[in-house]
Amino acid sequence: MDKKRIEKDFPVICVGGSAVGITIAQKPDTAAIPDMPESAIASGCIDYILSPEEIAKEVKRIVNA
Repeated sequence: MDKKRIEKDFPVICVGGSAVGITIAQKPDTAAIPDMPESAIASGCIDYILSPEEIAKEVKRIVNA
C-alpha cells in the first residue's frame, strides 16, 4: 500500500507516525474484506491485531481497567 493512500485512509489514527489512543485492527485472515485491516496495519500505527473474538475480550479488558 502506498504512503499517500495510507495517509488518506487513516489521517486521524496516525499523527507524525504515532498512534493516538489505542488502535485495534482485525486479523486480515478473519475479515470478509481483508483490505481494510491490511491498510490499517500497513500504517504502522496499530497496537493490536486481533480476531473478532479477541477484539471483544480486549475492549472489555480496557473498559474494565
